[in-house]
Amino acid sequence: MKYLIVILCDSAPSFCHYTHGKRGRTPKLMPISVLTDVINMAMKENLVLQFVWPEYELPEEYNRVIKYTNHIDIRPYASSQPAEIIVLERSELQRLPLTDFPHLHNVSIRLTFDEFISATQELTLALHKIDRMNISVEFPEHLQERAVCLYDNTLERLSEQIVKEYKADHPVQLNILTDRLSLSRMNNCNSGTDSLCTAPDGNLYICPGFYYDRSEPVGKVVGGFKIKNPQLYRLEYAPICRICDAYHCRRCVWQNQKSTLETNTPGHEQCVISHLERNASCRLLRRLREEGCCPDGVSDISEVDFLDPFYNLPRIRLK
Repeated sequence: MKYLIVILCDSAPSFCHYTHGKRGRTPKLMPISVLTDVINMAMKENLVLQFVWPEYELPEEYNRVIKYTNHIDIRPYASSQPAEIIVLERSELQRLPLTDFPHLHNVSIRLTFDEFISATQELTLALHKIDRMNISVEFPEHLQERAVCLYDNTLERLSEQIVKEYKADHPVQLNILTDRLSLSRMNNCNSGTDSLCTAPDGNLYICPGFYYDRSEPVGKVVGGFKIKNPQLYRLEYAPICRICDAYHCRRCVWQNQKSTLETNTPGHEQCVISHLERNASCRLLRRLREEGCCPDGVSDISEVDFLDPFYNLPRIRLK
């Protein structure tokens, strides 16, 4: 394990695919005693802490305890505090093109599919103001052809803006388009292998999504953890994914569990979306090279004629 995600309050925002929101009617803040135990665990296990903060200011004793730890801050924009990652809400994205946000270098936003399509203009303008944006899109359970076309068209519009930014010497990063350019192997979610999550209740979970879904914890901050069948979270035990080259795919284990009941097996929709993004990255790379602004060392991305590797199995041999 390398990272421990710490949900300081269960009203903290989602910075990834999982559905956020407090588990009860009243937001539950992590007790200071539990926070102290979390920090002690991280020190013993040599883990980097990723604190997910709520909108409201925590008591000063929390800041004093956290201050000297090796950590990353993930904060909602509404908190007005600087952080390594700022989480935007949909309404804040609408204001982004009209306002200067000096502390927004790395932002994360979670959108429904309809919000993503309708926010294309705001997203395009936002790429001019920030250095990196991570977008997590909540897709419908069954992707219709119209949705696939809409998503592909939106990727094209965002790609056009990225080319403009590169030409202006602003190599902005957008996870769903530019990450694939710099990867030579899978760079997935890796919850359950590289990271775990802890919540205000002092329990350990595979990721925040499992906490908010009220899934069984895998351990406690005091007492350690035990993951049943840990190989089911590892890439080498995923025969299709391990030979796939949609290297940027999140392979979100929370989404996998919801769609296929297997943490190591993505659903059809996740594969289709990742391959739409992969193909869009291929076209983006071609344009960057044509404009003479492609970063050095970027490898070719070959075109493929399928969107779900499962349907390509008859033509390949699993290794």
